[in-house]
This record gives sequence, structure tokens and C-alpha cells, in this order.
Amino acid sequence: MRQYLQGWAKNTSGAYKKEKKELLNRLNEIDKKTERSCLSAQELDLKHCLQNRLAELLREEEIKWYQRAKTKDLL
Repeated sequence: MRQYLQGWAKNTSGAYKKEKKELLNRLNEIDKKTERSCLSAQELDLKHCLQNRLAELLREEEIKWYQRAKTKDLL
């Protein structure tokens, strides 16, 4: 059971890192496009959604580290 849980933890951690990297890459592409020209309403909505998802991921990661450190006070 312990081995299974360790594998699961590594898998979820890897998924978080992969999704975070993908979100950052897509946001960078949109920012580069913004520098060249104006964004359409659809692209602005996409950028907003990507930023919200990235904020959620970062918050989940922060909570994970607080739980791991057994800290009760969140910043």
C-alpha cells in the first residue's frame, strides 16, 4: 500500500508540474502576441482563464507544502 501511495504522490506531483509548465508557456505566448498586436475578446478570456487556473494551482501547491510542514497558519 505504501509503495502504491508513493507512486500516486509522484504521479500527481508530476501532473501539477506539467500543467503549471503548460499554463506558463501558453501565457507567455499570449503575452508575446499582445506585444505585436491587440488581442481579441476570445483571447482575452482565454488569458484570464489561464491566469485563474495558474493561481488555483499555486494555491493548491502552497497548501500542500503547509500541510507537509504541519503548519496551521496560512499566509
